[in-house]
Amino acid sequence: MTIGVDSALHRIQEAVDDIMTTAVSHKRAFVLEIMGRKCGYLPLVAGISSEATSIFIPEDPPYGDWKQHL
Repeated sequence: MTIGVDSALHRIQEAVDDIMTTAVSHKRAFVLEIMGRKCGYLPLVAGISSEATSIFIPEDPPYGDWKQHL
């Protein structure tokens, strides 16, 4: 873990909490893009901690018919 990851994850969780309130009340799905460029650690940890349905990271790109599974 690098310097600033804990702070970044905390801010992401705050944003996800705010977005979840809107998503639930309006019965909508949201797609969030988390910084990470070529390293998917922060998006992966943020997705796991927020119980995301799907997580796309550069280290494990989606395969063939991933849109059908969503």
